[in-house]
Amino acid sequence: MLFMGEDEEKDKCEICETYRYKEGSKKIALKRMRYFPLKPRLQKLFMSSKTASLMKWHAEERPDDGTFRHPADPQACKEFDKQSPSFASDVRNVRLGLAADGFNPYGRMSVAHSTWPVVLIVYNLPPWLCMKQCFLFISVLIDCPKGPGNKIDVYL
Repeated sequence: MLFMGEDEEKDKCEICETYRYKEGSKKIALKRMRYFPLKPRLQKLFMSSKTASLMKWHAEERPDDGTFRHPADPQACKEFDKQSPSFASDVRNVRLGLAADGFNPYGRMSVAHSTWPVVLIVYNLPPWLCMKQCFLFISVLIDCPKGPGNKIDVYL
């Protein structure tokens, strides 16, 4: 449960009855999520004429010979195009891939804490750019004592 808007003052989850804060006098959240807005970063891709033209590479210049060269080449991406023809018809629509994995920021495995960055990859760009650091966007940073596990969908 996200404690935002009308739920901002609540101290307990309505679904699982878990408390929001650690026990004690200070209000320290058990789990935290930091969200980094995506819209301004996507707008910057279209502000430059060079990157704006490269955002159409996947549709206009990508070879379609059955060889896997790009993250958007697998059958799953082609199947998505068949299921969503209105989305696939406009080459300027932004295609994103999502990757998430946890790590221990303190470097010791004995410390019970994990941080989970959720990274978005722009599939519109050519393969020599889509995996460059400047085009990988951290969208969400999940900070909690233990990983989100199967409940990562709540954060997404």
